[in-house]
Amino acid sequence: MLGWVINYAMVCISGLGFFANFKSYRYITKTFNTSDNLFNVLAKDALINAALNALYSIGSIIMIINRQVFKSNKFACAFWAMTGTIPIVTGPFTSFLISLRRLIGLKYPNLASRNSRFVNLVHTVSLCLVMFYTIVIIFVTTFLDLGASEFINLCLGIPEGNGQYNYIVIVGLILPICMVIGLTITLDFANKTTIEHMIVEVSLSMRQAMEEKRGHNEIARRAIYINICLFIPWVFYSAIVSNSFDFSLETKIILITISNLFVDAIRNPIIARFAFRVNETIKRNTVEDRRQDEIKAALQKRQEIREENARREVPTVSRLVNSSAMPDIEISTHLLSNLTQSALVLPNNSHTHHSFYAAFFLFHSSLVL
Repeated sequence: MLGWVINYAMVCISGLGFFANFKSYRYITKTFNTSDNLFNVLAKDALINAALNALYSIGSIIMIINRQVFKSNKFACAFWAMTGTIPIVTGPFTSFLISLRRLIGLKYPNLASRNSRFVNLVHTVSLCLVMFYTIVIIFVTTFLDLGASEFINLCLGIPEGNGQYNYIVIVGLILPICMVIGLTITLDFANKTTIEHMIVEVSLSMRQAMEEKRGHNEIARRAIYINICLFIPWVFYSAIVSNSFDFSLETKIILITISNLFVDAIRNPIIARFAFRVNETIKRNTVEDRRQDEIKAALQKRQEIREENARREVPTVSRLVNSSAMPDIEISTHLLSNLTQSALVLPNNSHTHHSFYAAFFLFHSSLVL
């Protein structure tokens, strides 16, 4: 009875993983530019996980319907194990690719654009090689009857304790996963240091462009941290369950497999969710920055118009003053000359002279005032 419950649980978890990863793939392809190297590799990782979870769910259903299909069928057991193992390997490797791409983009920004087709091709080929490597280890150890995988031993009905080459899986798969996680952490620390130095050294006019790139780097950084925070606990959990508890082989495999399926189911949806939040934050900041820039530009334009109007008013007033004063002075000087000449030809009459000089004095006073 317990075996049936566990099989149905595996079907449900792997089915949930398929729908969650496929939804994440659809969200990434619809929301972001998948020509961008970051979102391209995230979309591929989500699609790979969706396909493999679907295959694992189908295998679990077959196990429920007819368990004898897997008995003594090495290909079926190896294929079923492959669908559950590849996501364990591609997850950390995807984080490594993202971190390495970030470092190259920061150190050598002119080497390749963010939408480089060549980089996307390199990511695709790298993921295919990693999957091929995993498939080779699983199928070779299965068909050579090395008993390296306890999962395959249980699937084939091999008694517990007959696995002679378990170290092949540890050295060939578990150890490389740990090394890739360690390299990813190292690269991400180098990325953080590089970004901090660039923010300090660039001029003020360049900081805005750097801040815009931070949103893109933030999505990549969170994707890396999510993968690391999920896979490191899973590795320790699997090691503890495999070696520290007096469980049967079937119980150990079930506990490890369920935790593996759970990590595969939630990893990419969490990454997509955080990417959505960062994207929305970038949009809000972009709109707010644009609004502030428009307000600042309008205020500056209004100030320029005021200064231009002020410069135009000053010469106008000066011209008006000059044009109203100078003609009066010219006319007054002309009249003064005429009056002076008239005074010379006036008759020698004291009353007439007195009247003329009085009029002349009043006229001259008006000029002075």
